[in-house]
Amino acid sequence: MLILKNNLLMLSALALVLIFTWQAFASDKTVEVMDTGLNMVRETVELPSGWEMHADIVSDSMSGAYRQFKHDVIGPDDEILRELPPVYYGILTGKNFQQTWHAIIDLAIRDFMQVESIGRLIQNGPLTKRTLEALEMTPEQKASAANNIYEVTVTGKKNNRPYTASLVFANQPFGSGNGMLVGGIIGSPTNKFEATLETSFKISKQTEMNPAYDSARSRLIDQSARVSSAQHNQRMRNNQQQFNQHQQTMKNRSQMNDQQNQQWMNNFTKSTPNSGAQGYSGHDAYIDGINETSTFEDPSTGYNRTVDGQYDYNYTDGAGSYYGTDDPSFNPGMMQNGDWQETQPLQPQY
Repeated sequence: MLILKNNLLMLSALALVLIFTWQAFASDKTVEVMDTGLNMVRETVELPSGWEMHADIVSDSMSGAYRQFKHDVIGPDDEILRELPPVYYGILTGKNFQQTWHAIIDLAIRDFMQVESIGRLIQNGPLTKRTLEALEMTPEQKASAANNIYEVTVTGKKNNRPYTASLVFANQPFGSGNGMLVGGIIGSPTNKFEATLETSFKISKQTEMNPAYDSARSRLIDQSARVSSAQHNQRMRNNQQQFNQHQQTMKNRSQMNDQQNQQWMNNFTKSTPNSGAQGYSGHDAYIDGINETSTFEDPSTGYNRTVDGQYDYNYTDGAGSYYGTDDPSFNPGMMQNGDWQETQPLQPQY
């Protein structure tokens, strides 16, 4: 989690550079951007004449995560320089990388322009190269950064004028299809897009991030990561304890049933082995329904095995033990003993 936190801060700084980069200019006014959740100045920005800062940033005072994030620099002729908060993809959101950057266009570009066409996503494109040229980085660092920066150009109209916007973002993959996007949007009337780029480059040179603010968020993110990790470990311990208790209860019940039915089972298995779906009838399913039990083909004995409970997800260790749950996120790999695999209860053969 510490690596994630450091990457998050690094990419947040890069997001500013992607929106604003290099030459100085005579500023018209100085603006302090506040994070009202932490009650701290996030940054100080020098704006040219006619440009306005529209910001509303609120961080959670416990976790450091953004609860609200708006950071728009608006020009006098419908120009916009929009910084985006970190946007996650993968298991947390249910959207993959492709779906996520398309969602950014839908949510963060369509609100200020009428989109008519979306260009293709380009890795290390012309805007990225221009931005990296202005940074004080080694060639190796620039090459590494370029591999993770993407851009896509969107065209359309605003106020009945041709309008162009570029989404530029850095991608930080976490593995297994999960990751985070950090970047921003540059938009302006099409005939002024190049001039808007130059203005965005100039603003960055006069933007100063508050180091105390970065430190405060770093501490909160670290603290939140430690708490989340501890809570996760406690949940795993509780799950294991509940599983062990369940297994002991099932073992006790099984022993009692075995004692009561041993003779019946011996007689039954000697004459007509009740093995597999062929030996599981509609009547057997009816009995399972009344008793709230489930029947499985037990690979350890070759006979059908009936256990308490009717669950959406069922697992066996292949040695006669079964476990059921309605939790779709249950991981059988957490079991401490045996090779647990998912299994399905028998269905009647009518």
